[in-house]
Amino acid sequence: MDRNLEINRPVVLSLHGIRTRGKWQKDLTRALNEAGFVHESLDFGFFHALSLLNPKSRRARVDWFLEQYTAAIGGMNALPSIIAHSFGSYLVARTLQIYKQVRFDKIIICGSIVRREYPWSKILDRDQASEVLHDYGKLDVWARLVGWVVSDAGQSGLHGFNDDASGRVVQQCHPEFRHSDYFYKLNYKENWIPFLNGTHKAEEIDLSTAPPNWRFRAAIILAAVMIAIAASYAWINADKRNEPGASNEDGSAAEPSPPPSGEASVVTNGINTIPTQTFSISLKSDSLCSLRINGSSAGDLEPGISKVISVGSKNVRITCTSLEQPTIEDSREVTLSGDRVYEVVLLIKSKIEAHKEVAKLQVDENEREELARKKEIEDNLGFETVSSGNLHEVETGLLWMSRPQLIEGGWQSAARWCTEQGAMRLASSAELKRIVHPGKLNNSVSAISPLFSHDASVSKAWSITRRPNAYGLEAFTHFMIDLRTAEVIEVNETGQRPGYRTIEMGVAPILKALTFCVND
Repeated sequence: MDRNLEINRPVVLSLHGIRTRGKWQKDLTRALNEAGFVHESLDFGFFHALSLLNPKSRRARVDWFLEQYTAAIGGMNALPSIIAHSFGSYLVARTLQIYKQVRFDKIIICGSIVRREYPWSKILDRDQASEVLHDYGKLDVWARLVGWVVSDAGQSGLHGFNDDASGRVVQQCHPEFRHSDYFYKLNYKENWIPFLNGTHKAEEIDLSTAPPNWRFRAAIILAAVMIAIAASYAWINADKRNEPGASNEDGSAAEPSPPPSGEASVVTNGINTIPTQTFSISLKSDSLCSLRINGSSAGDLEPGISKVISVGSKNVRITCTSLEQPTIEDSREVTLSGDRVYEVVLLIKSKIEAHKEVAKLQVDENEREELARKKEIEDNLGFETVSSGNLHEVETGLLWMSRPQLIEGGWQSAARWCTEQGAMRLASSAELKRIVHPGKLNNSVSAISPLFSHDASVSKAWSITRRPNAYGLEAFTHFMIDLRTAEVIEVNETGQRPGYRTIEMGVAPILKALTFCVND
């Protein structure tokens, strides 16, 4: 970002999600620029889905974002706003929680994987943002799955936040939106930009996509009532059989009820008494896992086989970690009472399947991202943007400055200007010919990548290529390139056609040409 020219315009940062380079950020730039904003897109590179599961990897990206924020706000007259998607929303939320000095004007998040319980009131009360716009969709598969595999993430992108900070967090539900359905021009123009300008009106969205099916609901209620009646009947009969003096079906006296499972009994005057009490838990898992009760090892659970354990505490934490994938575990906290055996089913396999589903969705998204990237590179004639002011030539790996300079005074002035830009040099004639595509011509625009920002009315470019001409070693033929045709043009040191002796004739340079700088 050129802060000398744009320091007085409001700045909007943007942050993408995992396994993407954020193509939507490039599309967003034009809309924000037309609305009078300066857009600076932040790019933390390709962040793999498996890295998302690692707390250290997530914290490293939080610290990276803090560094980017600190660098971005240098020299600003006002706080920037930010637009964040998916893992980008996680980075913004966690950074605000950890570093209270990080502050924004306004925040827009979509496809969020932040916990629903996030404390927005606390964040906004300590002036870390003035207002938040949260767009979420009811068909967001990623937001649904992430809470199963990331300990400090959640389903806000599916259900919204619990804390709206007394209306300062504007939440807009989109019933038909998936994880990345927010990136289209009308949404930028009619939703996000008005919010940034302070002219936004929260959209009232009808969540009922179809009339309710009352017949289905009535059937569910009737089934629940019938189940409740059957359970009550069984319970009453069981109590009657255990009453003192109750008889069996054959008329014989019923045996006294045994003490509850796990209780130590003492017989005094023919009456059972219970000096101490323990509780029984029946545990079952759908996968082989290592069991811990209140932090202590309790052996392994075989899939589908019940294991009964007695405990002396009412409050029990049960954790079972998969022996096939140690990073996958299921934990439950139960409060025990009475004499019944509690049954707990641990769903390790379900979490493993959710983990695999995340990986599969990630592969599909990676393929779509790669196809989109290849198409974008093709449209941009072999180039992609890698940082502010720099382009990457994909075929050769060369780094090019995106803004060629118009230089008068010969190739030496052009070469000197490139050197002054730091670790750059003037492009050669072969390099310049390679980036010209005559087959893509029209009559007015140079046939080079549209990512270059230059004066299209100037068609010639200086190159560093030269050789001694027929007039001796002190006079050189120099090569310029016509950017419309890829034609090689021979000129002397000062931009004139060969045959002129500049020193003898005192003729001033007659040409201006573009200067393209590269870095190996």
